[in-house]
Amino acid sequence: MSCEAGTGLNACDPGMGPYSDGRRVLRIGLTKKEIWKMRRCVCFVCLLVLIGCRGQKNKKEARKEEDVNQDSSQREEPTYTDYGPEAGRGPESRTATRPRGVLARPTRRQIEFMDLELGMFIHFGLNTFTGQQHGDGKEPPSRFEPANLDCDQWARVAKSMGARYVVFTARHEGGFCLWPTKTTDYSVRNSPWKGGKGDLVREFVDACRKYDLKVGLYHSSSFDAHHRKVLRMGDKDFLEVQLAQLTELLTNYGPIEYMWFDHHGGGEFWEAVDKTVARLQPDCLRFGPDVWITGGHTGVAEEVLWCAVDTATGRISDRPTTVDGEPWGQYFRVWEANTTGNGRWFWHDEETPTAAPLAELLEKYDNSVGRGANLLLNFAPDPRGQMPDDVVARAKEFGDEIRRRFARPIAEAAGKGNVVTIDLTRPTVIDQVVVMEDLAGGQRIAEHCIEALVSGQWRQVAAGRTVGHKRIYTIEPVAAAQVRFRCSKSIVEPVEIRNLAVYQVGKD
Repeated sequence: MSCEAGTGLNACDPGMGPYSDGRRVLRIGLTKKEIWKMRRCVCFVCLLVLIGCRGQKNKKEARKEEDVNQDSSQREEPTYTDYGPEAGRGPESRTATRPRGVLARPTRRQIEFMDLELGMFIHFGLNTFTGQQHGDGKEPPSRFEPANLDCDQWARVAKSMGARYVVFTARHEGGFCLWPTKTTDYSVRNSPWKGGKGDLVREFVDACRKYDLKVGLYHSSSFDAHHRKVLRMGDKDFLEVQLAQLTELLTNYGPIEYMWFDHHGGGEFWEAVDKTVARLQPDCLRFGPDVWITGGHTGVAEEVLWCAVDTATGRISDRPTTVDGEPWGQYFRVWEANTTGNGRWFWHDEETPTAAPLAELLEKYDNSVGRGANLLLNFAPDPRGQMPDDVVARAKEFGDEIRRRFARPIAEAAGKGNVVTIDLTRPTVIDQVVVMEDLAGGQRIAEHCIEALVSGQWRQVAAGRTVGHKRIYTIEPVAAAQVRFRCSKSIVEPVEIRNLAVYQVGKD
């Protein structure tokens, strides 16, 4: 409020005001007219501030949209990380939604997949020739030129190893497609291999079927470095490219038993991917809703492993909230441990990749298949397009040893209830026990032990918590007349043992 000239001594004191006769009094407050003017002024100022904020918000949103759609050369390079068990444990993740007493149950296909147990992972593509691990999407297709590619050899190696399914990188993170896709020029169609007429996915699928191996295809749907203009999963165009490629893979090559999706993170993007697979091939298992990783890339499963899981949102396409499942989880997952058997995932000349020692591979087997998970073991073909000689030899050696150990049990049994017994009729030396839980009605066993009748006395020789698909115990050799499995704790009764078997393996 301003001071007016000629109003006297206290003219600038806002508490003073004149009467009509010129007298001055102390005034507390403002007149109605002054209050009305002040309110109008305040409202006008607020309106200006609101308009300014909205303008700034619109500018920020416009800049954000511009960042999303700008040319890839001006954008920050995408960050690639090897997949691992990002979902952690904690009280906030314990969000079981299924009522106690109602177990998550596997589908027929999940049970069949668990019975496969051992698979071979094959990483081969443009990265094999560039030395890259993830692929930046910039290397030209002209660099893809295997001299003597032989998918039949891959299948023979997998078969000798004892693998029952094979997963092949049809398209890795760099975006280079190993089939002549119509969705992009970044494929074998523009490579010198077979004059651009080759189709590596077709050769792989045909070889697997020739050798009675289940077909799995890897597609890194959420990471496509070549399509950086539409890199973000929220972009409709990006999703359309991924779904179109999956449609080609799932309609042009016959039945595909397994789609392996790296970086499966849940949300609307992955829900659309999962639904596309289910619509095109209902019997195809999906990494995500049907199968999940355990142990990162170590090839070692969690010691306690429940196949039931919860997800943070309650949707089946989202990540499990824990890395080892929940007894009362809402959805059933098959657990799969993966690792590489000769160096990194792709062949890298500068590293002189060699096959892992037999003892290491056997240890991975015992700590994956032997803990209720499948084992997906990667071997990388060299730039010729063939498995190197040491891999060929090691894979067969590994398969031979697994067959030697488990092909002929001394005795076996099955049954329902907390105790299942094998009668060996006379003392027999055993050093390995394998127990399998019947999971058709859900996973139930929470604690158990293995006991052997030695010299008329029951002796505990092994103990654990969950069983799941399979539990392998290597024990000190004992001469047992009987061997029994005993369940000491279950979340639902009765438990059912699908198979209890004993072996004499001997020294490795």
